[in-house]
Amino acid sequence: MENLIAFVSFSLFIGIILCPILLLIKINKTKIRFKFIAYLTIGLILNAIIVVVFAWWSYTSDLILLEHYGYDIDGMNETEFYARVQVLLDAIESQADHWFEVLDIDVETARQGNVLNLTFENGHQ
Repeated sequence: MENLIAFVSFSLFIGIILCPILLLIKINKTKIRFKFIAYLTIGLILNAIIVVVFAWWSYTSDLILLEHYGYDIDGMNETEFYARVQVLLDAIESQADHWFEVLDIDVETARQGNVLNLTFENGHQ
């Protein structure tokens, strides 16, 4: 998989390099009145197309490799993220209560939204 992606990326890169050279050879063989203007406009258009395709391929190949190796590309949305944050903060808060009850460690918890403050007996937060 990685070899295929590297081959396509290398081919697009070679296309960016060879496009102006091949275009110059082709334009010199034709009988066009303004060769420089034709070379400049056609070269810019072709190179712009190849660069856009190369940029698209770079992004798409990253997604292909991530999926190939088993990573979840879309991960989670904002609602799932905040739900996991709530579960994590609840777990930390219950652990601090457990420390206070069982181990007699003086930890006070103060929660405001998605912010959990732990205050220890020496005043550190």
